[in-house]
Amino acid sequence: MEFEGKTLSGKINYLIAIAEDAKVGYANVANDTEDATLKKIFTSLAAEHAGYATQLQNQLRVLVGKTAADDEPLGVAKRTWVFLKSAVLDDDDDSIIMECIKGEEVTLREYAYVLENIKSDSALGKLLVKQRNGINSSLNGIKNYLNNR
Repeated sequence: MEFEGKTLSGKINYLIAIAEDAKVGYANVANDTEDATLKKIFTSLAAEHAGYATQLQNQLRVLVGKTAADDEPLGVAKRTWVFLKSAVLDDDDDSIIMECIKGEEVTLREYAYVLENIKSDSALGKLLVKQRNGINSSLNGIKNYLNNR
């Protein structure tokens, strides 16, 4: 299946990279915040995204026999949420939260794009729907925390 020049495995590897980026980004901001509640939220979100990456890697191995991580020693392209770096430098929890919200909204758009192009009743489709719903729930939790500070 093609997605504007990318195969299904290419798009799934891209979602894996996003999950890995989120894991690293959330772990970094969890270490940098002094707010105990935020530290707990960010640590939980890092673990959640790590789980998403692992689930997608396992599903991709079932579909095509390997992932980008199987070809590259460091796995898929390791980028961090660059926008989080600048927010952390500002040392402002509200800025960090806003950037996390932006990151999760972008992630949801990527999931929506992939889901438009696959069967939702397939094993991969069900996994992506479950992950998308989890990301959406986390996003709402982050927004609620920000609004109730």
